[in-house]
Amino acid sequence: EMEVENRPIVGQQDGSDDVCTKAPTVRLFGEAGTRDHLTRLRTYLGSRWSKKPPVLSPVECSRRGYECVAVNRIRCVTCGHEIHIRSQEEAVLLGEGLLPQTVDLTVSAHLVHLLERGHHWCCPWRDMKVPLATIGTGGLATTAEQLFQDFTQRRAALDGALARFPIVHQQCIDALQDLTHPHTRKRKRAEEDA
Repeated sequence: EMEVENRPIVGQQDGSDDVCTKAPTVRLFGEAGTRDHLTRLRTYLGSRWSKKPPVLSPVECSRRGYECVAVNRIRCVTCGHEIHIRSQEEAVLLGEGLLPQTVDLTVSAHLVHLLERGHHWCCPWRDMKVPLATIGTGGLATTAEQLFQDFTQRRAALDGALARFPIVHQQCIDALQDLTHPHTRKRKRAEEDA
């Protein structure tokens, strides 16, 4: 099952609502918003967040302001509230029901609701999420001319980097392949004998 843990954010030891008084900014659009989203998305490693239904995918969770902080545990980057989802192994050990891999519409709606309402009551992420249309488009050129300029700059940088590498002779490449792939040596000998 899924449980929501309300942990105070750092510096909120007195119980005050720092989230409400500081009015944090949430960047959804533009290069900064894309960078923020990708930073959150990179926290979802396979070893910490796997075997979840599509509504709990890393993209969906990071769109709603969550980063993965531990195994089956996500936290809002703004308000600090955490959601812990028990893994199937934990649920079996505790004798609880499992989070099904095929989720019907009722369970799916419940999980989405928990993602949305797992934030502090005045956290801006409660009512916002990064639009799907902006995901993966950060930094891409918008016109053909910009695209060509970006390509030319990247190609020039690559040409400069390749110029620093030494030229490797074909004999060295063949010798390395023979060492790492002995079956190619046998094939070459068979071709030479034929």
